[in-house]
Amino acid sequence: MFDRYALTARVTPAAIVLLPLIVAVSVWVGGVWPQKILFAGVFWMGLAFLAGQIARDEGKRCELKLWREWGGRPTTRLLRHADPTLPYPVRQRYHEKLVTLVPATTFPTSEEERTAPQAADEVYESCVVALLERTRDAKQFPLVLAENIAYGFRRNLFGMKPAAIILAIIGIVAVAAKLFMDIRAAAFEPIAVDATALVLLSLLLAIWIARISSTWVKAAADAYAIRLLSSCEVL
Repeated sequence: MFDRYALTARVTPAAIVLLPLIVAVSVWVGGVWPQKILFAGVFWMGLAFLAGQIARDEGKRCELKLWREWGGRPTTRLLRHADPTLPYPVRQRYHEKLVTLVPATTFPTSEEERTAPQAADEVYESCVVALLERTRDAKQFPLVLAENIAYGFRRNLFGMKPAAIILAIIGIVAVAAKLFMDIRAAAFEPIAVDATALVLLSLLLAIWIARISSTWVKAAADAYAIRLLSSCEVL
């Protein structure tokens, strides 16, 4: 039903976002823990499959904003003469190879790139499209797929960050309310479970706030761009 990319880059971020809701529901649902786990698992996976599509949409929605913040699409930026990420000889080899993949294309010079940056970027982007089509074979280019999955995972997770923070706060409030009720009732076993859930959700909220950022996404985006362009060495 789901390929490796869809499961890792779409469904998994959605499942992480929904985790606080599932934890809160599990804490409040009565019955023994095996029953709770079964209920949470079925409920969680059902929502995660639906939310996976939402995660993709949110990731794509924020992608253009991220590219503007980073100075352009990662592959395009790395192909520019002005970008220092790739060593000059490596970048030149990639330029030469991409011209052979798209024969009607002429790469801009450094001066042409400075005077007409948008036109230069259009040339780079058209070549990247051709490169993407030639690297779709996962068996031949497994590392390209792996880096693409890592980037998709981070991008989609970042795209859902606002919703994730809201759900984490709702989950914390719900679990804290249950903990308060169990303390008043002196229900010691549920208290331990509630307290553990509260700590875990608080940690998850802290990670969302402090760690899931555009910089975190950019690291994966650049790694994917470098890996994709490096396929020029073997094409």
